[in-house]
Amino acid sequence: MSTPNPTVFQLPSIRLSDERSPIFLDVIRWMMAWKLDGHIEQLYIDNLHGAQEVANDTGAIIAPNHVSYWDSCLFFTLSELLSKRAFVFVKQDTLERLSFLRWCGAIPLNTNSSTQAHIQLKQGSRLCTDPTQLWIFPQGEHRPAHLSALRFKRGVTKLAEHTALPIIPVAIQYLYKDSEKPIAYVSFRDPLPHHASVTDIEAEVKRGLQDIDAFHLGKDNDRFIAHYKRKMQQRENLPTRI
Repeated sequence: MSTPNPTVFQLPSIRLSDERSPIFLDVIRWMMAWKLDGHIEQLYIDNLHGAQEVANDTGAIIAPNHVSYWDSCLFFTLSELLSKRAFVFVKQDTLERLSFLRWCGAIPLNTNSSTQAHIQLKQGSRLCTDPTQLWIFPQGEHRPAHLSALRFKRGVTKLAEHTALPIIPVAIQYLYKDSEKPIAYVSFRDPLPHHASVTDIEAEVKRGLQDIDAFHLGKDNDRFIAHYKRKMQQRENLPTRI
C-alpha cells in the first residue's frame, strides 16, 4: 500500500526586483488623470505636505480605506505627489489576470491564504531599498465609507512589523455637491509608529472621514486644499442646467 505524498507548501510567486517601467508608468498616470478629468469634479487633499515629508525621509506604509474603483486611479495621482518610489499590494488573482500591473508597482497579495499573504508581505518589504511608499488597502475590498465598522485586516500591521516603517492612515471619500460629478476627498493623517494596532489605524481613518464631512458641509474651510480641476469643458445637459 503506497503512502500518499506529503503536501508540499509552495512559496507564493513574487519578484523582488523593482519591475516598474518609467515609460509605462507615465502612460498609466496619464490615463488615470484623463479618467479623473472626465469623472471627478474636484480633488481636495488634507495634510499632503506632512505625508510628503515622511515618504521622502524614511518611507511609509500608506493605509487608506477602500471605497470604490476610483481609489486605484487616485493611487497613481497621490503616490506621484508624495515621492518618486511607490508600490501597491494588489490581490494575487487580479495580478495574475493583469500581469502588466507589475510595471507600475503592483505587488501580489493572496487574500485567500493568510499564510501566503504574510510571506508576500515579508518579501515585498525587501523592496524598501530607498525611501518607499508601500500602499496597502487593509479592508481588502470595497466598503462604503459611511459604515462605522471599517473592518481593517491585520496585514497592514504585519507589513509594518517587517519594514519598521511609520504608518500613514488615509481617509478617502467621494461626495456630491453642486455637480453631477463627485468630489474626491483625501485626508492624510499624521504618521503612526510601526507598532501601532489595527484599532489605532482605524481610529485615525474615522477621524479623517469626520474631517471630510465637516469640510464638505462648510464647517472647516482651512484644512483641505484643491489639487485638481476638471479640464474637460463638457456642455451641461438639460437636467444640470435646471
